[in-house]
Amino acid sequence: MTEKSYLLVSAGLFGLIGFGHLLRLIFEVPVQFGIWTVPAWPSVFVVVLASALLVWALRLLRSG
Repeated sequence: MTEKSYLLVSAGLFGLIGFGHLLRLIFEVPVQFGIWTVPAWPSVFVVVLASALLVWALRLLRSG
């Protein structure tokens, strides 16, 4: 796998993960593991982190 294809795959995965969590926040989808309900704030953190990693991968892709 070349560096360019690695960065494209990474950017795509981070974009999908971030978009999925953003949709969870917008549509207020509940997530539950057994009896424990996952609060919404971790999705905010994941959207910010995934977006930052997506931008980083795209910048590396453009510069290389």
